This record gives sequence, C-alpha cells and structure tokens, in this order.
Amino acid sequence: MVNAILIFVGLSLDSFIVMMKKGASLRRQTMKDTLLCSLVYALINAAMFMIGYLVSIPFAGVLPDGRPEILAAAVLINFIGVYLATKSFLVGRFEEKLDKEFNLKKLVRLAVVTSIDTMVVGIGFSLFGIHTLDALGMAILFSFIAVFAGLKIGAELGVGYQRTIGLLGGLLMIVFSLLVFVKYGLR
Repeated sequence: MVNAILIFVGLSLDSFIVMMKKGASLRRQTMKDTLLCSLVYALINAAMFMIGYLVSIPFAGVLPDGRPEILAAAVLINFIGVYLATKSFLVGRFEEKLDKEFNLKKLVRLAVVTSIDTMVVGIGFSLFGIHTLDALGMAILFSFIAVFAGLKIGAELGVGYQRTIGLLGGLLMIVFSLLVFVKYGLR
C-alpha cells in the first residue's frame, strides 16, 4: 500500500505543477471555483485510472507466477517516472500572464491530457493486483489535494518551484519501480 501511495504522490505532483501554472494565470478564484475545479479534475483522473485498470484486466493473471506481469507494470511506472522527470527538467521558464478564457471545457481537456499517465499507471496497478477501490480512492484523493493546492499556491506565490517539484514526482516513481525490479526481478 505504501508503494501505491508513493506512485500517486508522484503522479499528483505533475497535476500540482499544471494547476499551479493555471492558478498563477487566473484571476482570483472563489473557494467554490477552486473546489469545483479540484473535484472535476479528480473525477476525470479517477476515470482515466479506471480505463487503464479495466483495459488490462484480461491480461492480469495470464502467466502462472505473475512475475512477468509485475515486472511489466514496473516498467510502465518507470517509463512514466522518467517521462515526468525529463519533462520537468527540460521545462522552460513559465510566463505568468492572465488567462481570461479558462472555463470548464478547457479544464476538462486539461484534466484528460494530464491524466494519460494515470491511465498507464492504472494498467500497472491492475497487473500488480492492487485492490481497485483502494487505488481509485487514492487517485481521487491525491488528485483533488494536488489540484486544490496547485491552484491556491499558484495564485498566491506563482510557479517558482515547478522544476523541483516535477523532478521529485518523477524520481519517486522511478525509485518505486526500481524497488519492484529488485524485489521481483532478482528471484
């Protein structure tokens, strides 16, 4: 369970960065607006997780000892971690300018695009055999908290630490996947 929490913390840091940028570029939002954005984003993130989880169910348990499936899931999670860390490292300077056209439709699009990595992690979790409701609850909780905090911090402080936070999220996922390789791959 600790491993799953680390993965969701890593994933949520990517959402945090995206919404921190968005918070820095919006007019002052009310608490109601921030809560609504956080809820919509979290529900879309959970839906993307479930799509990944459900797509991979036919493949879970196909091999007798399950090790290849676990290692495949670790490779997927490692890939997402490397992608997030690399993306954060290469990110350029973000210019904070007012986004007058941000609305619910753009939020949904942004949530779907940034939740593709969560869909891939859903595939990995299915192959790991992690309980669906536990993982789904974590997806909603961590995403909601990350989006809420990102919007608030972005509005108050800007986006000064986006690179560091993104690298940390990617590195958490890489470390977890390496621990899985050591635990299951060296038998």
